[in-house]
Parts: sequence; C-alpha cells; structure tokens
Amino acid sequence: RTYHVWLPTSPASAQAPVAIILHGRGGTGQMGGQIGGEWPELKRTHIVVGPDGPDRQWNVKGEYDGPAPPAPDDATYVGKTLIDHLATYSNVDATTFKLVGFSNGAALSNRINIENEDPRITHILTDSSQLNTYQYRGGAFYVGGASNQYVTTKSSLTSRKVLAVVGGRDLTVPAEGGASDDIENGEGGLMTFVQWEESALAIATAYGYTGAKAALSPDNPNFAKASYLSGQVVALNLKKVGHVAGPFEAAKAVDLVAFLAPPPSAPSPSPSPPPSPSLSPS
Repeated sequence: RTYHVWLPTSPASAQAPVAIILHGRGGTGQMGGQIGGEWPELKRTHIVVGPDGPDRQWNVKGEYDGPAPPAPDDATYVGKTLIDHLATYSNVDATTFKLVGFSNGAALSNRINIENEDPRITHILTDSSQLNTYQYRGGAFYVGGASNQYVTTKSSLTSRKVLAVVGGRDLTVPAEGGASDDIENGEGGLMTFVQWEESALAIATAYGYTGAKAALSPDNPNFAKASYLSGQVVALNLKKVGHVAGPFEAAKAVDLVAFLAPPPSAPSPSPSPPPSPSLSPS
C-alpha cells in the first residue's frame, strides 16, 4: 500500500512523533498535506503520514458489504502493519503514534481504539464520527472481527488521549445520534450513531472513569465541551458546523497544542529491530 510523508518543519530532536492522518471516504493520503495550514503545530513538530485507503475508503462496516473480494483488514494495517513499519526508521520516535481521522477515517480510528491494545498509539482525534452502534451498544464495546459482524464484546480499552469533534449541523453523522442520511453508509443503507456525549462517556468509562456524564463547560451558542479524567477524554460539539469541521474550527474551542502533549503516563519504548535509514518525504 502507498502512504505519503511530510517531515516536521521544526523538529525538536533527531526523532519526531508520527501523526497518521486517515482521510474520509473518497479521499486519499494526500490529505495529510492539507493539515499544515490548519494545524501548524502538528506540521512543525510531527512526521505526518497519510496512508491511502483501498478504494479511497476504510473498512469499518458497510463499505464492502456484498460479494467477494473480501473486505481489507484496515484496522490491522493502520494499527499494526503501518506502525511497525514506520517504527523502523531512525528519525521516528517509536514510542508514540497519533491517529487523526476524518469521517470514515474517524470511524476507523474508533475501531482501532477499541480493538488495538498497542500502547504506542497514544492519541486519537476523531473529526465527524463518534462511536456508531456497531462499535458500542447496550453498555458494551464490540470488536468487528474478520467479517465485520461486531458480535464479540470488549470491556476495557487501552488508555489514550482522545479528542472527539462533532458538528452540530452534521447530517451525515448526527451529533445527537441516530441514523445517517448517507444512503451508501452501513448495513441496509444506514449507519446509526451514539449520541456524542454518551460516546465520550463510554470511552472515559472504559479508561477508568466512574462518575456521571460530565456537565458541558463551556456551553454557548457556538460550541459545547465535555471533559473527563482531567482532560484525557474531551468531546467537542461545534454547534454551527456541518460534516468534517477540521482542525482550524476545533482550535477555536480547544487547545490542540495541549492535546499533542504526551499523556500523563507515557508508554515505555517497545523493543524493535535496529532502525533503517530516515523516513523521507513523499
């Protein structure tokens, strides 16, 4: 598979963390090149990698329903194969990888957050796709499995920093939950989503939170924010924005520089083979 690379403009050291940008349906990994203008801090400090989804989409549920060929295992490709490969380069900080997903790419990021236990994945930002009801329902998380059946439950998740951004005027992935208006998305032509606050609460609870749903603070005509575990899990509703807000809109309401900071308990480096030459831009 192909992926695109942009090196940091002002690296702090010989090694830099990697941000993997997951495009939405119909997009390509070249979306990573658009991030710099909207999120300069990410471009300045991170190696940005934009993988190309097969058929310009990611396999979550519904994208490949129908006859053979079988659906690609994108959760394993992004969450293991690609990360293991990138970790071999000498200019990569192999202790931390950050997933930034948009729409269909955000849905894949949620799937990876549920199914992947690799502590090197330390941050997940989802833009315009909170949890859907295949991934979370009845108080339990579900693993998609090889055939996307979502019947195996999972009670706990690997602790990460999560920022979930939704648009209050999004009809494709409605912030208040319910069915999408995208007739090509999901089983039977529809995918159903968890209400945005409930989605954040579910993730925080899986990380050890034991309280009630957080009060929205602030909550004004432009946006509402819910925060858990001292800011480890943050959900943001941009009330006047539609589908795919983008980092520029999110930065009006949350501190994206703080989001990029290491989590409270940074993982120890995983054993890896000797590094190959530096990762180069595409």
